[in-house]
Amino acid sequence: MELLHNQFTDHLKKIAATAAVYLIHGEPVLVEQCVEPLIDKVLNGASRQIHCEVLDGAMENIPEDLERM
Repeated sequence: MELLHNQFTDHLKKIAATAAVYLIHGEPVLVEQCVEPLIDKVLNGASRQIHCEVLDGAMENIPEDLERM
């Protein structure tokens, strides 16, 4: 499913469960606007330090990271 940045927050409000992996791409400011609400929904109050790892595709070795998951 492909969504525009201005549709993403509404999408998160409507769904009961999140997907295991999200690919969010585009302008950095718009990406950040989507990532923060997604993390909040997924963690549901849990500690971000323990339960969350955000990968920046521009800075990561994606095939290696996918093997780690």
